[in-house]
Amino acid sequence: MTSSATRLPDAASLAVLDRLDPASVDQELVSAL
Repeated sequence: MTSSATRLPDAASLAVLDRLDPASVDQELVSAL
């Protein structure tokens, strides 16, 4: 439950970071996997 709750803000921040620094987002996605 906590994990899904924190998932939403993370996805939102990733969407914002994607516009600022796509490379940084790629690193986040890789570490998430």
